[in-house]
Amino acid sequence: MTYTLREALSFGTSKTGLTDLRAQLVDDAGVNTGSPISTGFTEIGSGLYWWTATMTDAFDGGAKFYSNATPGTILGMLTIAPLILEGSITRDQAQRIILAAAANKSHGGGTATVGFQDVAGSKDRIAATLDANGNRVSVTLDGA
Repeated sequence: MTYTLREALSFGTSKTGLTDLRAQLVDDAGVNTGSPISTGFTEIGSGLYWWTATMTDAFDGGAKFYSNATPGTILGMLTIAPLILEGSITRDQAQRIILAAAANKSHGGGTATVGFQDVAGSKDRIAATLDANGNRVSVTLDGA
């Protein structure tokens, strides 16, 4: 899955008016990953910029920023990592699961198997098997 990352960048007042900003993704060892990104930058003023990019849930590393005119000078860096809430469940996956439980359609009420669906109604985000007393005895989560 993907999500939209939006970060504020502060390069200092001497770095206003940069029109050739680049972001280079790096892995957790600092090694460049993929090609430089030249889109998604919006200047706010006084050396402040917004950077908006589409990221995958699985990306774990960071981004370094530079002007294409001086690529050897790093202006800033940030960490980009999936926020793991519990076990291997990311923040985005947890939000999808919680939305299914709180606001979407369910099926199987009063039976031994209940499900809570995604917004589209195309798959169960939560599938649970219940015992005779209605207690959950097994649960399968799908936040992807």
